[in-house]
Amino acid sequence: MGVRSEKRFCMSRSNAILLLVVFCVAGCFSSRYKEKPWTEARWKESIRENEERLKPEEQRQTGGTFAFVDKAAKKITDVVVGLYNYITGNTAFNAAKDMLDPSFPDRRRAAVVYLSKRDFGRQEPYVKYYAEMARTDDDHTVRAMAIRSLNRSRRKSDTALFIATLGDEHAIVRLEAAKALANIPDEAAMAPLIKHLQERVELRIKTQQFIKDETTDVRVACADALRCHRNVEAAQALVGVLRDRDFAVSWQARESLKLMTGKDHRFDQQA
Repeated sequence: MGVRSEKRFCMSRSNAILLLVVFCVAGCFSSRYKEKPWTEARWKESIRENEERLKPEEQRQTGGTFAFVDKAAKKITDVVVGLYNYITGNTAFNAAKDMLDPSFPDRRRAAVVYLSKRDFGRQEPYVKYYAEMARTDDDHTVRAMAIRSLNRSRRKSDTALFIATLGDEHAIVRLEAAKALANIPDEAAMAPLIKHLQERVELRIKTQQFIKDETTDVRVACADALRCHRNVEAAQALVGVLRDRDFAVSWQARESLKLMTGKDHRFDQQA
């Protein structure tokens, strides 16, 4: 056997060994992963988890076996963090000033993040400022963050605002609006959510209308939000995307249908 023939033989043998190893590893993972059957017990558990998800943040924090321990640890942490923030100047007073700074959108956005992480920042009067910023701020990242803060506050009075911003020209704003409507359901949101669940969506930008491709993230968030609308129209919309070419959308539609109906037909639209 020549030198070249010997090299080719060695390379082909090493490739064969590598391919065999890949198949063995893939086989191990595939045999290890087996999807659990969708049972009535799992359905009831998912319903409880969904009910917990819809609660305001302060109510979610008070529940649980170790709620007392968590609350005590949080108080200690708040004291330490508060002392550090006082020394560094990263205070609620300065954040409130930055939130109203018309010149620097980065400061406004950072201020909203800072305040919405604190209990007092998810109450009046801060939530009123978030709502106004979500409606009128020139910077779309600030609008998105303001909507996220209202979402954390579970402000039911702002669902009309979420529905309106679901038609924003910037996808990040539409995404936060859809996420908010997933946690704060409103019957009036069903039709807009179905609209943005589709691949193509009509948006009104200032005085003109445009047909654009909706982003995967927004479509997934809409499929998630529709789980709260247990009726035929919402279910049909979700069934319609079970075989979508974007698997993330199909997967979320399946999850929402499982929660709505208590049954799992996987991706079988006919079933």
